[in-house]
Amino acid sequence: MSLTSEERALLGETARNWFRDHAESASDRPVGLPARPDAAALRQLGALGLIGIAVPEAIGGSGGDIDDLCVFLEAAGEKIDVAPLLSTLGSALPLLIELGASNQLEDLLPPLLSGQHGATLFHFEPGLGFGHRGEAATAVPTGDGYRLNGVKLAPLADPDGFILATATIADGNLAVFVVSPATKGVSIEPYRTIDGRTAAVLRLSDAEISSSARLFAIADARPAVESALDFGALCAMAEAIGVMATLVDDTAAYLKTRQQFGVTLSQFQVLQHRCVDMLLALEDARAVVTRAAEAFYADAETRSRLVSVAKAVAGRAALFVGRQAVQLHGGMGMTDELRIGHGFKRLTVLEAYYGTAESHIDRLAARFRGVASG
Repeated sequence: MSLTSEERALLGETARNWFRDHAESASDRPVGLPARPDAAALRQLGALGLIGIAVPEAIGGSGGDIDDLCVFLEAAGEKIDVAPLLSTLGSALPLLIELGASNQLEDLLPPLLSGQHGATLFHFEPGLGFGHRGEAATAVPTGDGYRLNGVKLAPLADPDGFILATATIADGNLAVFVVSPATKGVSIEPYRTIDGRTAAVLRLSDAEISSSARLFAIADARPAVESALDFGALCAMAEAIGVMATLVDDTAAYLKTRQQFGVTLSQFQVLQHRCVDMLLALEDARAVVTRAAEAFYADAETRSRLVSVAKAVAGRAALFVGRQAVQLHGGMGMTDELRIGHGFKRLTVLEAYYGTAESHIDRLAARFRGVASG
């Protein structure tokens, strides 16, 4: 059940206070140092119940919905926080809850909700981008388990955390497996992304895993995976809204202090108009993300359609606001000392995760063509 408006306002205030006092923003980090999980910070988030915002109370969560989680992620975005929250909260955790058996949830949920570990869903595949629903990896039954082969990639939540990997089994169904990095034939190759975070390539080469490692609530995990990817896409845009809000505020403040020709830049009408355009793009993005979050638990058709609209509108807004903020700051917009450049890079990455704006426009177009032909 979603929180009340008063509870959601309190959640937003609590999250903003926590990120202001405890989180490390991208501009706080030494140049060239990739983001890694801050164990103490993640445990604090777990103790506050913030990691389990959208997890049912019956299994240890706070009982909120995705619209409540979006409030939390927006606060993280405003700080341009480097904590790797999106992978766990945006796709891995909801998929685990949807598909995990009770004994699997008893083992996996406590360390996730407490912030002790993160979880990464490896579903996308190299060369096809973060918008492709990758299903080339295979899982061959071996009698007492499965043999996995394939290559996957994902933004990495925790190099020591849980791995969920998708693979297609012999009957054509899609399955999700909990894979240990220590398993023979499993390798994780992390790499730094342009925003200073970490992503990774997961290679599965005749990796033998037991049948108990499969999340088996339903025979074909494809609908649950699609829902989790939509969940992640919406969460990415919620974080992007927070980043955009900070860039809009920082840009407006800069124009009020930077002088040219004896007056502040804020006195030039053309620059005022550009700031207004940034603000309008932000509010458009906020509106479509809010609408998609409110209707997320409707039928699958409505969910996927509204998520694609949100990703298309908010993704384009993210690129527009980021580029305008950098341009209005001039050369200093890309320096590591200011949040502007870090925010622009983060928005560029968020626009790509779970499918770019253009890929979601194509998804909508394909759906409408199908409706018209039907």
